[in-house]
Amino acid sequence: MYGRQLAFPLFDARRPDLRRFVPGPNAELLQVLRKISVGEGEQALYLWGPPGTGKTHLLQAGCLHAVSRGLQTAYVSFADPGLSWQDLDALSSRRLVALDGLDRIAGEWEWEFRLLALYERLREQGGTLLAAAGCGPRGLSLVLEDLRSRLCWGLVYRLRPLAEDDRVRALRLRAQSHALAVGDEVMRYLLSRAPRDMHSLFALMDGIAETCHARKCRPSIALVKEQLAATTGSDAPPPRRPPGPRRPASDGPQARYSGASRSSQRANAWLIPANRRPNAKHNLFSSRSSGRSPLMPATWLAP
Repeated sequence: MYGRQLAFPLFDARRPDLRRFVPGPNAELLQVLRKISVGEGEQALYLWGPPGTGKTHLLQAGCLHAVSRGLQTAYVSFADPGLSWQDLDALSSRRLVALDGLDRIAGEWEWEFRLLALYERLREQGGTLLAAAGCGPRGLSLVLEDLRSRLCWGLVYRLRPLAEDDRVRALRLRAQSHALAVGDEVMRYLLSRAPRDMHSLFALMDGIAETCHARKCRPSIALVKEQLAATTGSDAPPPRRPPGPRRPASDGPQARYSGASRSSQRANAWLIPANRRPNAKHNLFSSRSSGRSPLMPATWLAP
């Protein structure tokens, strides 16, 4: 039996940060986001890709990058059950607005109408819109075709999953942020047994780090087995899905420039409901949490 000891990491690895994002095949996107989030380049950026490719992390990290430069930002997750379409009306004054999970409101006319109005106001005031969804703008089940065309005006990037070497690098960075060193044998065992998506891998590494700090021990295969049994109920290798037909990348793996000219697009704005501003006693990372990034509230404003 181990005595329970509270672990106090030097800093929390879950805080979104562009510097800790392993881009892999998405290096160009990372450079573009660094510029757009501080008001350089395009006025709109649309990210899409399968779960676990870092869409939420990039939106939130882009916001925080803008905050570090003194810009007013807002982040909205459409997974937030407390969000209403009226909240979008208060976001146009932000310098940068990030909308996460756009496909969740596709097909709902009122949401789409308010979003289109928000987009137009941001463009008029020189603001910037970041958006993310599981598919490209052309694949969204939108009612308003005008909204689809606006989403295609800016840059559209498809996020691609990390290769095996990049997964290892990302996990090592995660472990290092917990002041934890993971040996090659333990890392190979973890990758051969854990689910393949980065959300699950990061959650597993966070659990391993917390246990190691509490027990004052090093990561081991036995500890990985224990964490896998606690999170997935088994330490057996995950079943491999048979390869399916490749979907055509209709929205392209690279950025597309379309619609308004680049010279007329300046990225200066971020969105979030003004009536959902965090309490002054809370900082940006300790207010109400939901979604995949535990320290980021589903909806927040940065003054």
